Amino acid sequence: MSSKFLLFLQNIIYLFKMALKLDRFQKEAISFALSGYSVLVSAPTGAGKTLIAELVIKDAITHGDKVIYTAPIKAISNQKYKDFLLKFGGEVGIITGDISISPEKPVLIMTTEIFRNKAVAFPESLSEYKWVIFDEFHYIDDHSRGTVWEESLIFLPDWMRFIGLSATVTNINEIADWINHIHGRVVKVVVENKRPVPLKIIFYNNGLFTPDLFSALGISKKQEHSFDDYEYIDDIVSYIQENKMFPCIYFTFSRSKCAEIAEYVSSMNIISDSEGHELEENFKSIMRNLGLENDPYCAEMIPLIRKGVAFHHAGLVPIVKEAIEELFSTGRLKFISTTETFALGINMPAKTCIFDNIVKFSDGHKRYLKAREFHQMAGRAGRRGMDKVGYIILRIPNRNININILNQIIYSAPEPIKSKFNPSYSTILNIYKNFKGEFKNIISKSLFNYQSPHNFKTQILENVLKKISLLKKLNYIRDNNLSPKGY
Repeated sequence: MSSKFLLFLQNIIYLFKMALKLDRFQKEAISFALSGYSVLVSAPTGAGKTLIAELVIKDAITHGDKVIYTAPIKAISNQKYKDFLLKFGGEVGIITGDISISPEKPVLIMTTEIFRNKAVAFPESLSEYKWVIFDEFHYIDDHSRGTVWEESLIFLPDWMRFIGLSATVTNINEIADWINHIHGRVVKVVVENKRPVPLKIIFYNNGLFTPDLFSALGISKKQEHSFDDYEYIDDIVSYIQENKMFPCIYFTFSRSKCAEIAEYVSSMNIISDSEGHELEENFKSIMRNLGLENDPYCAEMIPLIRKGVAFHHAGLVPIVKEAIEELFSTGRLKFISTTETFALGINMPAKTCIFDNIVKFSDGHKRYLKAREFHQMAGRAGRRGMDKVGYIILRIPNRNININILNQIIYSAPEPIKSKFNPSYSTILNIYKNFKGEFKNIISKSLFNYQSPHNFKTQILENVLKKISLLKKLNYIRDNNLSPKGY
């Protein structure tokens, strides 16, 4: 019996066993995919969307097909690479802006931006791939990255099918209709609204923990804590400890505050000395194996790890972040203070999620969280198969909160996806290079044009034409072709 046939048989048995354990929406999505359809999946964070991708990948490997798995940020790409190495052995490669490992493998992980670049400029490099999986599909609504997702779909080669995995998207049928419109192919939609672990929301204000928002807003004390006074953390951590609600993720929107909060919590006894010693040795071992035991970031983190605490944000060295993620995934690291990036794709569930605030700085000004952002982060609470309920502790930092907006953030469905289409100069040059006369037709395929056709000419096309005019003035485009400078 050949090794290829044995692998085929093992994979078929694996797929059969997994099919017996799947939820309704997982079975439906996989059935559509194995029937050759592209599929958009909308389901709450933690519902098990990644398993759909894994089974499609397993089936592709079984049949000798190749798959690309994309993610919006390098951190997710790196974690998926480690996870998939364990699940699919030597069949996995990765390409990000920093690394390229085994790019010839049948399962290739990359950032969505790299996939977009290939689809626009080098579509022939995708000729061997049958599938592309878009993790965090709702990023199409992101101001800085959304255009990359639209371009990836506009330039998706005819021979490729896709799986789009997203936290809850209210207008997912509209997105599927748009893709069907530009490619003339049926896109199946699978929706799951039920969380596998229900959430319980607890509001905190000046020592009071209550499920009633009006009670939390009505608290009045002679002296309220200032925003930078961390005494309230004593209340919150003590409450979690007394009610056995560890491990927990504490979301804040400041990198410096992540470190400060972790430092403050490390002075509290949330784990035993023996547990702390074991955690410290585990962390040092990971760093030692990577030759980084003397790294200053490692030295900074050790006193916290010893107390069952850590912080995590995009500014940390990737290896240190991965070590923290590895320890947190075991459940022994009890408290992690982090920015919202920890909620993106990285599979790090906890029993409790704490929100330091519902207001954040964005594009130079303060704004309330979007409902989608809140649901994305809150979705980390409640570990499937471990917790009967997940807890959300939402701190009310002052009494000036707009109760209507707060209710909308917490209890409304996530906002519908809206196009953020705004092609970059490099994309415009690539379109000129590869598609020449089809330029306006390609731009008109945007989701923005599909959602707002009467505004398209004034808002998008004119902006693109201005960029083209500048590229011509700078001699990147000459006589409607790229000049040597433009290549």
